Amino acid sequence: MSAIERFLEKHPVFSWDEFVNGLGEDRSESTLRSLIRNYLQSGKIGKVKSGLYYRGSETVPDKYLVGSKLAADGILGYHTAFELLGYAHSESSAVYVLTQSRVRPVQFQHIKYYPVSHPAPLTKDNQQMFGTEKIERFGLRVRITGKERTVVDTLDRLDYVGGMEELRRCLEKIPYLDFEILESYLQHRDKKVLFAKVGFLLEQMREDWWVQEEWLDQLATRIPQSPAYLSAEHRGQLLPRWNLIVPDTMLRPLGESA
Repeated sequence: MSAIERFLEKHPVFSWDEFVNGLGEDRSESTLRSLIRNYLQSGKIGKVKSGLYYRGSETVPDKYLVGSKLAADGILGYHTAFELLGYAHSESSAVYVLTQSRVRPVQFQHIKYYPVSHPAPLTKDNQQMFGTEKIERFGLRVRITGKERTVVDTLDRLDYVGGMEELRRCLEKIPYLDFEILESYLQHRDKKVLFAKVGFLLEQMREDWWVQEEWLDQLATRIPQSPAYLSAEHRGQLLPRWNLIVPDTMLRPLGESA
């Protein structure tokens, strides 16, 4: 087996930089580019975009691996993280990639890959990796946001999770949350409405997630002074404890059908 075949065996999806690092020790850049061209022409590899390739042009590359390679610092988040964690209610045709790099969205084989900037407070404090973890996917390690960070991030950007009802269905599948991680991440985000949203959520899931009253009291000290909305649906009931206007559909206990 040749060196490039060994490389492809271990890299079902790979970037140009990974190709260079894996095979470039004794080869010039022109030789490596010639190898890429030859393998593309023979159908042994396919191209997602310039600098991003996958093994076997007749195959459909794993969308999560493609997303993870969209940028060198890529972290899969929002609904995509829920999918990989096993908490998504439905599978999306969108893949969300947190990155500091300037990367354009990519459409490939009916999947849209969206680069998303990290929340500004994380970038300011160099905490982009907070609340992330690595999972194995077809022999490669993929970094994703963990369940605590994903919950907070999706409460902040419902458009990246498919809306309030999809988020609700995702939340119903989560067995528990680590309050220390949750609270620490909220401190890093430093956004009062998120303290209110998470407080409301924990109150809703008090029995399922073994939520302690002191957790709720702690979050209630950081809520906004003016009423805020749980979602873009600008109607519902005002919950004084959280100063949060919540749609009626979210007031029924999680797990209960509409």
